[in-house]
Amino acid sequence: MFASVSAIVLCSVALAAEPAKAKIDSEAWPVVGGSDFKLAADLVARGEKDDKGVLHLANNTLLSVRLKAEKDCDVAVYWVDPKGQVVQLFPNRFDRANRLKAGEERVIPAPNKDYELVAVPTVGTGFDRLHIVAVTGNLPALPKGEVQGPFIAFRSESDRKDVIRAVRGVVVREKPSPGVKGDVQVAQAELKFRVQP
Repeated sequence: MFASVSAIVLCSVALAAEPAKAKIDSEAWPVVGGSDFKLAADLVARGEKDDKGVLHLANNTLLSVRLKAEKDCDVAVYWVDPKGQVVQLFPNRFDRANRLKAGEERVIPAPNKDYELVAVPTVGTGFDRLHIVAVTGNLPALPKGEVQGPFIAFRSESDRKDVIRAVRGVVVREKPSPGVKGDVQVAQAELKFRVQP
């Protein structure tokens, strides 16, 4: 069985999220505080980048993501549409194993998985974003959202804000056991894209 994913687009450009101050974009998912460790995201699809760094793709382009992190971490991939709605693409019902080992490359979707990522036209003006989050601990609990095929969508403004806050904001968590390091680090990468009809 193959899943078709609405407006999921990746480009053939390697990104490295270096520990540094991040820019805040009020129109999309804010990257608060930058990255605590290196996260390389090689997003693979046929397309052309414009002078603003937006990748333009044709409809029905097949996509894959190559990831490599400096530290052992859990990773999640989110698609953010031009209106700010969020869909969690990975992990998903076809592929729940989201642990990356430090220095090892991981391809999403893996060739042996029963799904693929397919781009469809961007709706509205502006562009879509692919947001990748890696966390040295477990990924935080997210709001329930709405099941959309194999994925989870966060369509309401409150769900979207809760997802963003949970991934990079202030959250309440259980204290770590004595002798266990409680410092969770986060790395993020983001791409801008637009799929042509």
